[in-house]
Amino acid sequence: MALVGASASSAAAPTAHPINVNPQTLHLAGTPGPGIVHFSCQGKPIDGSQGISCNSPAQIQQAYGYSGLLSSGIDGTGKTIVIIDAYANPYLTGPTGDLALEDASFGLSNPPSFTVLQQPNAVPAYDPTDPNQVGWAGEETLDVEWAHVMAPGANIVLAEAASNNDSDLLATTKYVIDHHIGDVISQSFGEAESCMDPSLLAQQHALFAQAVSEGYTIFASSGDSGAAQFNCAGTAAIESASTPASDPNVTGVGGTTLGTDASGNRLSETAWTEQFFGCNPPAVDFPFDINCSGGGFSSIYGRPSYQASMIKGNSRGVPDVSYNAGSTAA
Repeated sequence: MALVGASASSAAAPTAHPINVNPQTLHLAGTPGPGIVHFSCQGKPIDGSQGISCNSPAQIQQAYGYSGLLSSGIDGTGKTIVIIDAYANPYLTGPTGDLALEDASFGLSNPPSFTVLQQPNAVPAYDPTDPNQVGWAGEETLDVEWAHVMAPGANIVLAEAASNNDSDLLATTKYVIDHHIGDVISQSFGEAESCMDPSLLAQQHALFAQAVSEGYTIFASSGDSGAAQFNCAGTAAIESASTPASDPNVTGVGGTTLGTDASGNRLSETAWTEQFFGCNPPAVDFPFDINCSGGGFSSIYGRPSYQASMIKGNSRGVPDVSYNAGSTAA
């Protein structure tokens, strides 16, 4: 599963840069109903006047128009979603695992065909004392569960890289594409464009172009700190678009703050900024305080044809689409 390095034998090997994730989660006590857990935060005003607002799977399905699709049988059956993440998560599978708990708690039928694919002989055993691995495990749960909610009939493959170095994440993505593992690729991570080694960035761009030519749809998150990303040392914020979302072969996904009523009918939707925390750039002393949709213009890629109406020079802009984000989703 190794990547081919630089073509010239005398060239230095690409530098592996770590990509970190800090998924935001809230642990909310639920009240059991008739087979479905109800959280007291569901249906509360999005302005925070009555406390934190949250949404259940059924509310999100309704808000984004999925309820009608699902009831008509369009639920992802026959398709495979591949989620790229790093490290391991031993808590997703089994009769008491996160997926089974989600199905039982929210009355979700049609348990997914779920497979874990690991970078061969390379993914370390899960270490609950390592904050980095704990963060990635939380991201894996978040990604897998919400993919299942929105496409309950789809097969889900969680492809785990050996580490959060971009070289390992790219190697895992290459394996998935070269072996035609699925139809959709989802990547909920990113870094400043300037922090990815140019050799790896070129390989990534070529790989995504290959995938699109073979019929893949590729998604990547645009970030969660506005127009800022951590610098390459992880010590301060810099203005930057996020890769891989900025690649023109990828659909960059931003975040929104969604307000619904108790039934999931949409009441409001704005660009994501957490109602209690505001939008802050990355800070080394408080890395979790990043609470707003990422976005900006690429310093590497030109404006693709599908963004001909953009007004910022000739740069690729992100995000392309947006979806409810942040700690207001239960």
